[in-house]
Amino acid sequence: MENEEEGKPTDLPDEIKDWNKHHVKQWALNKACVDGESANILLQQNINGPSLLLLEKSDLLEVGVTLGPAKLIIHKRDEHLKFKKEQLSSPTTNQSGRPCKPYPFHRHHDACRYKANSVLDVTESGASDYIEPCHEYKGYIHMSEAAVESKMEKFTDEVIRFAAACMNSRTNGTIHFGVGDKPDFVHGQVLGVSVLDKEAYVNALPQAIEGHFEYRHIQTAKMCIKPPRFVEVLNPDMTSSEKYVIEVDIVPDFVICQENFYHVFRLDTRKSKRKSKSKETEKEEKKLFFIRDHSSSRDLLALTTFAKPNEEYNRFIDDVPQLSLLRKQAEENRLSVVKSSVQGSRLSEMITGGSQSLDKSHFERIGIHLLSFHLVWSPGHYF
Repeated sequence: MENEEEGKPTDLPDEIKDWNKHHVKQWALNKACVDGESANILLQQNINGPSLLLLEKSDLLEVGVTLGPAKLIIHKRDEHLKFKKEQLSSPTTNQSGRPCKPYPFHRHHDACRYKANSVLDVTESGASDYIEPCHEYKGYIHMSEAAVESKMEKFTDEVIRFAAACMNSRTNGTIHFGVGDKPDFVHGQVLGVSVLDKEAYVNALPQAIEGHFEYRHIQTAKMCIKPPRFVEVLNPDMTSSEKYVIEVDIVPDFVICQENFYHVFRLDTRKSKRKSKSKETEKEEKKLFFIRDHSSSRDLLALTTFAKPNEEYNRFIDDVPQLSLLRKQAEENRLSVVKSSVQGSRLSEMITGGSQSLDKSHFERIGIHLLSFHLVWSPGHYF
């Protein structure tokens, strides 16, 4: 969240009634996912938590918030209140378990599963060393009863926003769906979501990339944004919950991204039906430019009251070559570390057969092969 004078993150109180106007603005940006202009209207109208509880859609329209953001604000507020009510009626649902490690980054076939209510031991974050992935959590359980189209739209919109931010900031990243966050849950709490059709998620992502990225960057985005990974969630008794955490990894390798930067078209562009302007003109007006800023993805082209228009954006664009160089150096450093350790790993796999302990039969076969090698190549021994 944000402090008005310093722009520093602050904690969001659990109860809406305890929010001040700055809490409301940042909630609107980060949770309701409205644009900066709509969030600023809430701030200018001194909308705090108690007044947010009283708002009607007509009130928002009256002060200049357009229909789309107004519906999102009311919907998200009502969702928050609904979950608070459910928590009171079922207090055990928010009990968290032990910390656990996230699924290995940029991997898909590891034998890794999460236990319900365990807590991922990494925080939502921005870029650190470019290689260590940043993380973003989305509960997504609100979408369990939504129509398939709405569910896919929410999923792809969040992935595109996060991916564009990671690509511009040149950091690896993972966005997790089915992992809770404050104030409704413990930060990083594994919830899981029902997935009836995995293929629907897999197919929706490339279509969204084509719809949101500029044509010249579509192939790059498809290479950086990896296919969804479905990590099974187990009940506390280790039985299947029939739920998953859906994860998407972002890998903006230097050789792919070079010194490019990535705008995306506004996430509601596909819904626009205005005929007074051409599609290209309208898309130009609705371009967004996300970067990873602490624990959120921020649009540098959003209207703000804290800086001149495009000032921060222009500075960031000027710094892209330096960011690209830092990414390249980070990759080279990581590669040198991997090369120095890979021989030991290979020997370990040979001896253990890929397990965590010695397999006697496998070890005996290795010994036979080594003995044969010695007999063939020792002086005076030929076959």
